[in-house]
Amino acid sequence: MKKIKNAAGQFEVKDKKALGSCIPTINIDKPSYSPLGKLQLFDYPISTLAWIGDAVFELEIRMALVKQSESPAGVLNRKAVQMVSAKGQAGLLEILLQENDPAQLSTAERGLLQRARNYHSKSVSKGADQADYRAATALEALLGAHILSGNTGRVAELIRCALQGLN
Repeated sequence: MKKIKNAAGQFEVKDKKALGSCIPTINIDKPSYSPLGKLQLFDYPISTLAWIGDAVFELEIRMALVKQSESPAGVLNRKAVQMVSAKGQAGLLEILLQENDPAQLSTAERGLLQRARNYHSKSVSKGADQADYRAATALEALLGAHILSGNTGRVAELIRCALQGLN
């Protein structure tokens, strides 16, 4: 419990008598998509940017799939896994990096992608080769940097450009 309190911040117990035990709740002051301040693309470690970018990307893909189909969760999950996998993300990054520059990547974005592809992770991908894993990390880091900067529109634009390139 002490470890959870240290990791998550403030906790409060709602109703001790009704619960019979201490169940923590996390207090959130600001909406999760509000920017952290004047974040530059290079201020956070690649692993942190990729970690948050992975979550954002998966949520965006799941939302898009739900909006286009009333299929059961299992069917939607199989579709999502194809795109959210390292191989799927590497393919989407390849689309963004095409010569015609569909996403009109800035110099800073290209620099971040290069830095992220060169990042040597201590973790090992279970089902992807190293090149796909690094490309996926780069895409996730780019999305993570934008979401932390409060550039939600740019996140949507990057994902939209990549997905349109699949057609």
